[in-house]
Amino acid sequence: MIVHFVSNQSETAGGVPRSSRELARALAVSGEDVELWTTDFSFVPELEAGSEAGSSSDRGLVTKSFALSSPRALLRSRGLLAELRRRRSEIQGLHVHGVWFPAGSQLMKEARRLGIPYVIRPAGMLAGEALRLHGLKKRWYWRLFEKHNVEGAAALQYSCDREMESDDSACRPKGPERFSLPNGLSPEFLAHLEGPPPSESEVLFEGRDRKSAAPFPLAPRIGTVGRIDPMKRFDRLVDAARLLRADWPSLSLEIAGADTEGHTDELVRGIDASRMASHVRLLGHLDLPQKVGFLRGLDVFVCSSDFESFGIAILEALALGIPAVVTSGVAISAELDRCQAAIVVDPEPKAIADGVHRILRDRDLGRAISRNGRAFSKKFRWREIAGRLRERYETIFPMRKF
Repeated sequence: MIVHFVSNQSETAGGVPRSSRELARALAVSGEDVELWTTDFSFVPELEAGSEAGSSSDRGLVTKSFALSSPRALLRSRGLLAELRRRRSEIQGLHVHGVWFPAGSQLMKEARRLGIPYVIRPAGMLAGEALRLHGLKKRWYWRLFEKHNVEGAAALQYSCDREMESDDSACRPKGPERFSLPNGLSPEFLAHLEGPPPSESEVLFEGRDRKSAAPFPLAPRIGTVGRIDPMKRFDRLVDAARLLRADWPSLSLEIAGADTEGHTDELVRGIDASRMASHVRLLGHLDLPQKVGFLRGLDVFVCSSDFESFGIAILEALALGIPAVVTSGVAISAELDRCQAAIVVDPEPKAIADGVHRILRDRDLGRAISRNGRAFSKKFRWREIAGRLRERYETIFPMRKF
């Protein structure tokens, strides 16, 4: 059995919990003996599962949630370690999603003691850009705990080669094998793509007045999806929207995503200082149907991040035919640019505004990017990704019979 571990399964915590669940589920559907282990930690207190551990099943994937031990602030779980010890004889390997979480650090340390090999998926958390946030704490934690865990891993899994190259030099051990394996689009999301595709004349303005003969929208909607976090650089996106209003006074910017660490007030102050309060909407967390509806209503999707280890929200927008502008900090930006599946720009407001301007002014360009984006997104399906991972497991966990 292979155990996948992720710190939490909160829908508001970003892409790591979701992608870990989707990957483990795809492995289970393919016939692999796999379980997903997590804790009752949540970035949003009211969403915490409570003090008792529990389990559930989703399409053959068994998910076990372990209570954090008291005091909860230490983010450790005695029950998690006890389960690893109890089932050591049936566990051929671990696949740990993310770093910097004490319960996960404990799990890897105990796995080494028990002789259980493990794979770490850093999910961008070892990148230089990520280390600059809470940098002193992370470097201290690295020296005491995570350095030993990373050096003791059987392999490190990245979402793409660019993410692999972005690891901070101090967090790049020579020992473990390193490989890349992308994220995918969930079956639930793909269900929203069923039905005939839109016609050529409808592509650019999908979800709006798509058959309008107007050369460009008079009140365009641009938007993005992501946690309210400094690395997302929504302040940069607000400044880009302000520049675009010179040509589109009625332009609106909409940002969908939860605030897990209390950054909304700072963002709102920046919006007010830019005199954009009447043109920017913060929508908070959206569930899947809401998010699909939101994306369908956009004229342009924008990712303004300093760094994205992958960018699943970008893929979702592309799959829906929404033209996208992304910064060069997105790990898959070079591939997007090579396939002409998005406009890739420098990470600064004027460059972002110019990219959006090109799409809004040139309907043929918007159609081409939309068409290429749809084709690009079709490469990211969990079924194929899980198959590739199973092949990797054969060499990483040599005692495992696949």
